[in-house]
Amino acid sequence: MTKGTVVTINFGPFSGLSGVVICSSRERTVVRLILQGRSVPVELDTDMIRKPARERMQRPAVSGPRTRPA
Repeated sequence: MTKGTVVTINFGPFSGLSGVVICSSRERTVVRLILQGRSVPVELDTDMIRKPARERMQRPAVSGPRTRPA
């Protein structure tokens, strides 16, 4: 998961909360949550996090130079 991505936690005591990814590996992800007005970094299993829709979709391969519409 990319640093700075907003994600939703879908398991455990923080279920339903959204936070921002600080750093991520294949197994673990650190998410910054706002709890009672304080910013708290929480380390979670990566599978406990619901990724945003645009990261879940497979991005099509870009072939050739990008062109702007006229």
